[in-house]
Amino acid sequence: MGEGTCFTIYLPQHIATADDVIIESVAEEVAPAPQPDLTGAGMVMLV
Repeated sequence: MGEGTCFTIYLPQHIATADDVIIESVAEEVAPAPQPDLTGAGMVMLV
């Protein structure tokens, strides 16, 4: 008892290209931002 496990998670690195930047800028112009949920009926997940 009193001992834990260490582990490492390796995630791939994303490098944005010029196409990604153009697509994101067009998407921001076309789609309006969604309204935030203010009902207070959210869910919290504990892990």
